[in-house]
Amino acid sequence: MPPAKDNENALKHGHGRRNRTTPEYRVWRNARNRCTNPLNDHWNGMEPRVSGSFLSVVGVKPHPKARLCRIDREDDYRPGNVAWL
Repeated sequence: MPPAKDNENALKHGHGRRNRTTPEYRVWRNARNRCTNPLNDHWNGMEPRVSGSFLSVVGVKPHPKARLCRIDREDDYRPGNVAWL
């Protein structure tokens, strides 16, 4: 059976290997889940437009306690509106 598309994408950038995900991959996955899963307690219905180029937009996590934040909380997760804080 071929791997799932998400697994293929994860392996392309090396940040989502099964059972060994990086903090950046987990942050991206959680942000995407907040946007697309109405059952998520923090669902916001925003469009996750940072998906494919996430690392090129925000870079690697600068500090273990850094959090991904939207600069304008009323706007989508998109390039120019997300940053590590």
